[in-house]
Amino acid sequence: MVAASIRPNTEFREEDRATAPWHYINICLQDGKLDLPARCPPDNCVTAKIDECARRLRDGDYDKWGAAGDLVFLIHFVGDIHQPLHAATNADRGGTCQRVNVEPVEENLHYAWDDAVVTVLEKQLETDQPKATASKLEALYPTAGDLLIWKPGEPEQIASESHQLAETDVYRPLGTGEGMQPQFVRSCDKYAHPAKLDLHGARGAGCRPSTY
Repeated sequence: MVAASIRPNTEFREEDRATAPWHYINICLQDGKLDLPARCPPDNCVTAKIDECARRLRDGDYDKWGAAGDLVFLIHFVGDIHQPLHAATNADRGGTCQRVNVEPVEENLHYAWDDAVVTVLEKQLETDQPKATASKLEALYPTAGDLLIWKPGEPEQIASESHQLAETDVYRPLGTGEGMQPQFVRSCDKYAHPAKLDLHGARGAGCRPSTY
């Protein structure tokens, strides 16, 4: 499962660079649910691609990567959309502009939430394998409802929840939140000062403001 899920980030992205925007949706901090369609033109973002892959698997109408490709894309995209910085931007390219001082070491805010947060979580759970981590998380947070039914609008709902977490657990603790539009980003120059992050708080992923 793990080996399959990384194929969209490696094999498929190298074969077709046009797949890069499929992994995220640039929802600005001030946006609400009604703004989501405008952030996915033309159906070229993670929410639309989740629906597209699920439909092709259901209908047996595959793209150039076949059924296996649609399946690993779907697995990967469902993971992507649960990462808050794949569903938010603060004129910082989803956190990739914002340099950070953090342990474990990461280059920027986005990578910290991709990797360092997971590393700290695994340490807290005393696990070192994805399957063991998933089992412990399932025990801590039991699921509710029928997970076998993929409901209309489900990706947008998940994106909205991830976006809210980006606002409350990523940007607000850092004292940032300009609410700028994604197209206003011209360079990362204003993010030259690294933010210092504390990932070892009670919630496992708290951030604290920059100290220069």
